[in-house]
Amino acid sequence: MLGMPETTVDVRLRGLHSVLDVPDRQESGFPARLLHPSFRDFLLDKERSLNHHVWIDEEKAHGDLCANSLNLMSKHLRTDNCNLRLPGILIHEVEDGVV
Repeated sequence: MLGMPETTVDVRLRGLHSVLDVPDRQESGFPARLLHPSFRDFLLDKERSLNHHVWIDEEKAHGDLCANSLNLMSKHLRTDNCNLRLPGILIHEVEDGVV
């Protein structure tokens, strides 16, 4: 969803364990979480983040995440994945093993 290889993400997260709770790869699906809520404030406040490389434009970050999510879905999702050909069909009307 970030538009970069997982190995790049792993390398970048490795140096942030003092401020992030980063789960092991085996636990993927569990997000990295901030250990200190004030770190979020620091990252999002342009005046507190004296280094412009550290500051995060929250609105742009949300827009980028949305765009990357839509791109991923466009690449991997398709219409009528189970070939049902009937929009709105109920699950009990679908043969076992199709879904």
